[in-house]
Amino acid sequence: MDEEIASIEKNNTWNLVHLPANKRPIAVKWIYKLKYLPDGTIAKYKARLVAKGFLQKHGIDFKEIFAPVARIETSAFLNGKLEEKVYIEQPQGFIVKGKEDHVLKLNKALYGLRQAPRAWNMRIAHGRSKHIETKFHYLRDQVTKGKIKLSYCNTEFQMADVLTKQLKIDRFKDLRKMMNVQSLETLN
Repeated sequence: MDEEIASIEKNNTWNLVHLPANKRPIAVKWIYKLKYLPDGTIAKYKARLVAKGFLQKHGIDFKEIFAPVARIETSAFLNGKLEEKVYIEQPQGFIVKGKEDHVLKLNKALYGLRQAPRAWNMRIAHGRSKHIETKFHYLRDQVTKGKIKLSYCNTEFQMADVLTKQLKIDRFKDLRKMMNVQSLETLN
């Protein structure tokens, strides 16, 4: 949790302020995850601070949420600047002593916010962002030139899931069959 807070503060994601009279803070929660090494041993414990975006009200806490972004797991997601004034509660375990009545005004998106994907997309489409920008602009350029055609693919047919996600055995077998991959046991 200390690492997560340090990263957020390093990115100037928020400022500690008094809550304006006409605003309400969005609650936050900690999400915990274990990262494993290939041999199955625990590599590290990961904590992520997430806004309870489902509590946000359209027209009050956000205007637009649409963004043409895929699921991306990177801290670059946090670098999207917010157009709206968004306030969150101080995270559990990190409440500033003597300022318990203060809230955090977000300067940049936080995981869980309804407008976070759009804010992140605006950053990579119009700003600078580590390695992602090159890939994004390359693909956009290839689409514009007609070298790549984008088309909708129902999640039922996302064969990359077999390589990137932990799947239930039935789903795994269905995808394996779609790719015409056989088990070594059936080849004997």
